[in-house]
Amino acid sequence: MFCKKITARIVAAAAAAWFLLGSFSYGEDGIEAAEKEKINLKIAAGEMLPPEQPNEDTVAVKKDKAIEAARNLLDSPDDYVLAGVYLTLKWNGAGYMWNLDFSKNAWGGGGANFGIDADTGDVLHFNAWQSYEPNKNYIARFTRDEARELAENYLCDKFKLSMDDFEMLKENPNYYSKRTGGVKEQVVYNFNYVRKYNGVPLNNYTMSISVDGTNGKILNYYFNKPGIDVPSLISPEKAISRTRALKIYKKLISFNLQYINCFEEKYMAPSIPKIVLAYVPSGNISMINAINGKVFNRRGCGRAV
Repeated sequence: MFCKKITARIVAAAAAAWFLLGSFSYGEDGIEAAEKEKINLKIAAGEMLPPEQPNEDTVAVKKDKAIEAARNLLDSPDDYVLAGVYLTLKWNGAGYMWNLDFSKNAWGGGGANFGIDADTGDVLHFNAWQSYEPNKNYIARFTRDEARELAENYLCDKFKLSMDDFEMLKENPNYYSKRTGGVKEQVVYNFNYVRKYNGVPLNNYTMSISVDGTNGKILNYYFNKPGIDVPSLISPEKAISRTRALKIYKKLISFNLQYINCFEEKYMAPSIPKIVLAYVPSGNISMINAINGKVFNRRGCGRAV
């Protein structure tokens, strides 16, 4: 009995230590940190064993291939020096990816970071940056439409993607990316896409890319590519009609008249508060199953109508 207690305490302590270390190690990115926190909580609760420490012998894509893939995406590879390369868990905990850090040896500084899937060699993300002169005026030479063409040509050329398989999402009207100093104007264009199958967008299968409007260079790229069993996707031809879905929604939703506090957003100026009179929908309905008409709440739980 005594030995069992000691063993249980050692296992619990090891799990807690792994949880704490993991929390500090992976707190770099919001999405990445949230996914890894879930994994660390399961480890701490004893629901999952800590993963083995990865090494080059346990992955399909070797370090030199990952470095080569990253260098092929650098604008001027000879201007960069490899500063670090290491293996970490992917965001969803399913496998590993190579993280590569480059520093720019030219005047002015800068660098780049890459995430390469250690199983497939796919580029999961990259981010390039450089130091800016605070007193210099940065003026966009490209319009948003021109920047979009540059971005999509880049995606087709570098990653062999067909843009017909993607749908561009609307830009967040409250997002601004401007450089300090000089002329205050939007000089970074951001484009977000969702993958489509059978002409239907697939939630969470997303891609984003940013273009520097002053020189047309690609600043960053991110591709969230979950494992999808494509043949198992239900054909849209089996879906109920939009008219029927709307009838189900109207049957279960109601509107309440309320006074709402709103703020008129202005760039580089204080937001102006105002009160408006509005009809506010009430109900816990987020989705309707397109096959059987069941109503889903935000957690994906359904009930028959």
